[in-house]
Amino acid sequence: MTSNSKATTAQVDRDAKSLPIIDISPLIRQNSSDESLNQTVQEIREACRNWGFFYIVNHGVSLHLQEQVEVQAKKFFALPLSQKNEISISNSGRSWRGYFSMGIEKTENQPDMKEGINFGVEHSPDDPRVLEGLPLHGPNLWPSTVPELKPVYTEYMAKMEQLGYSIMKGIALSLNLPADYFEVNYLKDPTIRCIVLNYPPDVKTKEADHERWGVDKHSDYGLLTMLKQDNSGGLQVQSVHHGWIEAKPIENSFICNIGDMLQTVTNGFYRSTPHRVQNIFTGKNRFSCPVFLDPSWDAEIKPLPPQYTQGKKNEQTANCYIGSYGDYATMKFSKNFPDTKTIKPLVHHTSQALKLAKRLF
Repeated sequence: MTSNSKATTAQVDRDAKSLPIIDISPLIRQNSSDESLNQTVQEIREACRNWGFFYIVNHGVSLHLQEQVEVQAKKFFALPLSQKNEISISNSGRSWRGYFSMGIEKTENQPDMKEGINFGVEHSPDDPRVLEGLPLHGPNLWPSTVPELKPVYTEYMAKMEQLGYSIMKGIALSLNLPADYFEVNYLKDPTIRCIVLNYPPDVKTKEADHERWGVDKHSDYGLLTMLKQDNSGGLQVQSVHHGWIEAKPIENSFICNIGDMLQTVTNGFYRSTPHRVQNIFTGKNRFSCPVFLDPSWDAEIKPLPPQYTQGKKNEQTANCYIGSYGDYATMKFSKNFPDTKTIKPLVHHTSQALKLAKRLF
């Protein structure tokens, strides 16, 4: 993640054009007309090219399930810290699963003003990848004090994974690739992560020597992020044409953004756009829940031939990563959780990974 603590709240353009809103039902329905599907695919192409962010509507995830995701999370975050720490991330080893309190996760060495829970694909303790100590692989830690949380989030992650495949189909088609290109080449055994986040309200003061952020400026690691947020606001996106803008809540929508790996695959043609969160507007806690559909752990990330991306690059392309996704994700997590002393990240020490570490950190 890359910070920009000099940027101020006053620089946010709240009158700028909103992020694109895309009806993705043609990607989900089996009987979509060619015309409606082509329109959705073209809108995805324009959104990924010009914004890197977009809202999706008519996505097929029930409102009831979305509501339960928020209800159960709020039950957990209302617990005393001692009870939340029963599933502390410090107990999870290299899997980085479980609860982390305020200030544990950092962006550019600055503590984030948020708490959260990391979940992922459920791996049994005797799974060969867990026995090997592969980072981000392991069993989830579920709170006994909020028993409903496990079935709700298990169902939610499954629904969001399927939704993610539909969106990636649209992204593939938007690049004139076969619809199943990403499933075949990058998502045979995807890295699914779900992070439940609570941002307590913050008050910006003139005495503060720097801007304080729920999470500072950063880009996401993988292919696709699908974000559920409540109605508090606070998410800001660094658009190419308008600078920092607000990604305002829209009922029954998800905000999607592409990550570093998709930027690499498209050789910078699609943007992994920086974004940040500051919860200073409502005086209430802000709930959000991103689900990440990321490449298989051993997937080798490399750019497409130039004919799929018009042979164009942008200024971010110099930072594109080429190598295995597992190496990249491990280094990112170890950077974000530097004070979790019991966790010793395992990195495949390829020459590419070592070069990446020197460049990024």
